[in-house]
Amino acid sequence: MNFFQDQFLTELSYYEFGNILWKLKYHEIISQKELQELSELIKDLWYFFNIISYKIEQFNEILTLAIQNKITFYDSSFIFYAKGHSLILVSDDEKMRTIVEKFVTVISSEDL
Repeated sequence: MNFFQDQFLTELSYYEFGNILWKLKYHEIISQKELQELSELIKDLWYFFNIISYKIEQFNEILTLAIQNKITFYDSSFIFYAKGHSLILVSDDEKMRTIVEKFVTVISSEDL
């Protein structure tokens, strides 16, 4: 599991993973058994990542970045932390990638 040693996730990833699994099950793309297996896999892998925690002291900086770039606070938080930790941001959102390129290196999931 050394691959994950230098990989980062934000706390929001917890909700992203949950929503992905919920959507897959809601639309009957996966079975209950597959849902449980994927849930366990995410839970097991979670602890191998470095989790970036949000701090209220950074709220105004993230908000300013969002307003200046006409993006959501949510998207702005990913840019803020990628920049602050000198990380490559992975996004499949074309608009976000265009904006992010001004601040950090960004790639799509296909580039992984």
